[in-house]
Amino acid sequence: MSVVQACRWLGVSRSTLYRYRNPNPAGGVVVPHAERNYPQRLAPAETEAVVARLNAEDVADMSIREGFYHLLDRGEYLCSLATMHRIMRRAGQSTDRRRQRTRTGVRGRRHAPRLHATAPRQVWCWDITNVQGPGRIWFKLYVAIDLYSRYVVAHRVEHHERPDLAKDMFQKAFTDQHCVPAVIHADNGSPMRAGTLTDMFRLLHITTSHSRPRVSNDNPFAEAVFKTVKYDLAYPGRFDTIDQAQAWFTAFFDHYNNHHHHAGLAGHTPARVHDGTWPTTHDLWTTTKTAYAAKHPTRHPKPPKTPTPPDHVWINQPPTQLSQTA
Repeated sequence: MSVVQACRWLGVSRSTLYRYRNPNPAGGVVVPHAERNYPQRLAPAETEAVVARLNAEDVADMSIREGFYHLLDRGEYLCSLATMHRIMRRAGQSTDRRRQRTRTGVRGRRHAPRLHATAPRQVWCWDITNVQGPGRIWFKLYVAIDLYSRYVVAHRVEHHERPDLAKDMFQKAFTDQHCVPAVIHADNGSPMRAGTLTDMFRLLHITTSHSRPRVSNDNPFAEAVFKTVKYDLAYPGRFDTIDQAQAWFTAFFDHYNNHHHHAGLAGHTPARVHDGTWPTTHDLWTTTKTAYAAKHPTRHPKPPKTPTPPDHVWINQPPTQLSQTA
């Protein structure tokens, strides 16, 4: 039988067989490839000379390949291109040698945005998502929500993502809400960072906050609203006209704000938390539960509890705050 079949039948790997047939050199010591003494290998002094030459001022800002051919044009040949790459890789200089933009954050990454709201109208979050129209047409749904209350303060449906459309949406939201939030958070899309919008926020003394690139969890509440919309049983999935889409979302967000019992708000609606009327409903719930417990004392040996909405809401809560909350 073949070697493969024999090894499978015996339960032995082929590498074990080959190692048995060709044992290691004397003493069983295998010299790593990088440490083997090949006759053609460059001496340590020659290796250091290659690194020093590529770090010289005239070629320091070139790639290894460009530096190799630049030196070759000048009649300098230190080693082959493959050897040059290998030497620079061992020296830790095989990456892009050009000047790079200075990055912020730990280990070159952007800091995670940390937003904290203890009342409505302090922090708003917004985003844009695609909504399917007729054929291959996609509409753009703009949505802005209050971080603390999850109240949808503004929305609109458009054909395109444009900063001037977002600016108009926020101007109307400021008028309708009779307030200007301290912080507005969004992702890194071009409308979110456009000067048309950021200049208006700067004039109104609004701090802008942005998610890290490709980190959707940095804007979780806006993403959660989009999922609530698109997974709703009444969601049509496709709209024939933009007017139909606008009418449907207007009705949906009116119901969402005033009648949707939000799990993150202890069952209260966003409107009750936004306008501060939730304690009235909370007292009604407590009274109803207490009356039921009085009728069925064996089922409720302890008074039933009615949770309240959180008194503070975070995006990327720091570990120290998280432990204190727990």
